[in-house]
Amino acid sequence: MNNSASMFKETLIRIALFSFLWGILIGLDWEGWLFGFPVIIIAAYISLVLVPQQVPIFRPINLIRFSIYFFWHAFRGGSDVIVRAFHPQLPIEPGFLHYGFRLPQGSARVFLTFITSLLPGTLSSIMKEDQLILHVLDLSQPVSQQILNLENQVADLFRLKLQ
Repeated sequence: MNNSASMFKETLIRIALFSFLWGILIGLDWEGWLFGFPVIIIAAYISLVLVPQQVPIFRPINLIRFSIYFFWHAFRGGSDVIVRAFHPQLPIEPGFLHYGFRLPQGSARVFLTFITSLLPGTLSSIMKEDQLILHVLDLSQPVSQQILNLENQVADLFRLKLQ
């Protein structure tokens, strides 16, 4: 495949990925998509500039497995946040968690960073060379194990071996 065809394919993949993420956030609200589509195009362009060209080839079954895993854990996490928000004592123990990447550098790490920010109770703060620093709603929860499991799922999705 020549370079321009490869770049076009990479651009389409990134637009599809950002559209998927936007769809998770906004749903089918067409007014949201009117705003979101230009943002998706800009995000795809910026990601092409910041992250070297890497075309992940997803197997459909891996994408389905990852989607089920992600939606289930997002639902569970969201439910937990709702319970905590309405609990009279507001049982939280916020803080920062340092997580060492096992994924190789590249698109998979960036994807993991974005996905952890979409899960309730976590917010990716800083992505250093081999470390992700997360702001966590409750440090008493097994967040490291949850991120470890999520990283396994991302590795499977991208067909990568963990370091």
